[in-house]
Amino acid sequence: MESITREGTTWTASTWGYNSPKLLYDGKRLFAVSLAGGGPDHDAARLYWRDAEGWHPGAAITPIYQPATILLDSEGHINLFCTDRGKRGYHWRSVRAGDVSEFRETTLTEPERFGYGYLGTGRGKKMIALTGLDQDYRMWLAYKRSPGSPWSRPYLLAPSQRRVAPWQCPLYPVVMPEGNKIHVIYSNCPDGSVHNTYNKVEYALFDTGTKRVIRRDIVAEGPVGEMTYGLDALLDGDGSLYVLYMSGVYAYGEKREDGDRRKGLYCAALRSGGRWESRRITGSSGTGQLYSAPDGRLYVYESTASDTLRYISADHGQSWRADGPAWSGIGYFLYILKPNSGSAGGGRLLAVQSVPLPAGGGSRYGLDYIELPEG
Repeated sequence: MESITREGTTWTASTWGYNSPKLLYDGKRLFAVSLAGGGPDHDAARLYWRDAEGWHPGAAITPIYQPATILLDSEGHINLFCTDRGKRGYHWRSVRAGDVSEFRETTLTEPERFGYGYLGTGRGKKMIALTGLDQDYRMWLAYKRSPGSPWSRPYLLAPSQRRVAPWQCPLYPVVMPEGNKIHVIYSNCPDGSVHNTYNKVEYALFDTGTKRVIRRDIVAEGPVGEMTYGLDALLDGDGSLYVLYMSGVYAYGEKREDGDRRKGLYCAALRSGGRWESRRITGSSGTGQLYSAPDGRLYVYESTASDTLRYISADHGQSWRADGPAWSGIGYFLYILKPNSGSAGGGRLLAVQSVPLPAGGGSRYGLDYIELPEG
């Protein structure tokens, strides 16, 4: 593990919102983003790049509220997305390919549609897509067909409902463009600002040709008062869509007798032309990330209070086995590099993980880099 920065902010970790890319690799250099400063309205998104000598700071971008997300476009430029607390979203693009020292703003169409935050972004070939929320918790999607094309107008991807309980509030989108389609996985919060639990993991498939959602599914659902929450997703080389989620984690209300049997991490798979199939990985319930290795194996890395545990599937998610700790040390909000970041491959697991810093003026998290030769 390498330290990228020990500078943080007083309220959250840089990799909070690990549903969306926090690390990039263009085949030559690595790029990461952190959130640093004095808290909301006093933070900046700090870019970093790595060479043989280590990590170096780049540009600092403001205004920003929630942690930023980054994307590598087909021309090698680094793109950063962030929000100005409840007002509007921003898209910044590096002036030069492979360089994070200087950025210019790119115009978003109707940027207020992305003002509340919870951004997700992804790239497929030349197309990039962005999702986020407005102040009414409605989720919107926009896309650019190439780096030089304008942003489309935002399209309503998922509505919201906060008049009566349980609420419908879509959050934490994972965005995966594929051809003219855009896959989006997101979670639902039925009790935001009161308990902040999650009861559903949902899927929407958007067609840029017809400009509408052509498929909607509930990937997983549990009772209100428990956590059923989407942690990660990836679109594999064989066309399978995998979703990692936690389920059965009790928070409040009526406690079901079968809770221990249902609690744990699960991997759901959607194969070409089929239906969702789900397999339980483990009875524990830390946060986690997916990784697809060049040899076809699928991995899950689960963050706990002392270690990051690894689970392996050699049969495309049909069965899973534990493989012990992948690395030791306290870490939270792990992000593992995915194809939808626009990054190059290379047969290595590349990740960033937020690590708690000694107390002093509130909770702060540094940012570490992790590299493993194989999954």
